[in-house]
Amino acid sequence: MYRTTEVRWFHPGVLPPSIERWFERGEEGVELEPPRVDHYLRLRGSDALNIKLREGRLEIKRRTGERTETRFSEDVVGGVEHWQKWGFDLAETNTQAMGGASSSTWIAVRKERSIRTYGIDDRPVPAPTEPVDVTVACEWELTRVDVGGQIWWTTALEAFGDQTRQRVALLSVAKLVFGLQDRPPLRIEDSRGYPGWLDTLSDGGHEEARSLWRS
Repeated sequence: MYRTTEVRWFHPGVLPPSIERWFERGEEGVELEPPRVDHYLRLRGSDALNIKLREGRLEIKRRTGERTETRFSEDVVGGVEHWQKWGFDLAETNTQAMGGASSSTWIAVRKERSIRTYGIDDRPVPAPTEPVDVTVACEWELTRVDVGGQIWWTTALEAFGDQTRQRVALLSVAKLVFGLQDRPPLRIEDSRGYPGWLDTLSDGGHEEARSLWRS
C-alpha cells in the first residue's frame, strides 16, 4: 500500500505557452516521461475511487476522508486529498483480465507528463531531488491529456513518503511553485482527481474514448 497527499486541477484546451513558462521557471531536474495511454474504469458519480490499467498493471486508488479546501495564494485554491494506492501485475492488459468487464466501461486517456520532484529533508527551501534521497518529497506535475479527441491539461502536487509530513511537504512546495512568475489562477471549481474529472466528461467524449480503447 502506498499513501499520498495530493491537489490537482484540470483545464480544457491546449496547454498555454504561459503555463509552460511557469513550469520551466522551476529549478533544474525536469523528468519528461514518454507518452503513454492509461485505461480508466469509469465510475459514474464517484470521485473517491480510481481504477486503471497502466503498462501491464492494475492500479487501485482510494481517497481517505474528505477533500480539504485550501487557499495557497490569493488566486490559487484547491482541494487537498489523501489517497491510498495498490498495484497488481496482470498477465493481460485488457478487459478480460478484469473479469469480463465490457470495454464500454473503460476510457483511454493519453498523457504527456512532465515531473519535478522536490525533497524536503533538512532544507529551508524545497530542492530538486531523486525520490530515493529523502524520506518525504513532493512532485510537481504538468500533463497534456487527450481523451477521445478532447484536449485538456492538468497540474498537480503529490507528496509521498513519511505520511506524517506529507501535508507539510505539499504546502512547502506549493509556496515555492505558486510564487513563480506566470503562475495561473487556479480555482477550487477546477480542482479534482482523475475520477472526478472523468465523471465530468460528456457522453460524446466517452464514445470517442471507446473507439480509442478498441484501436
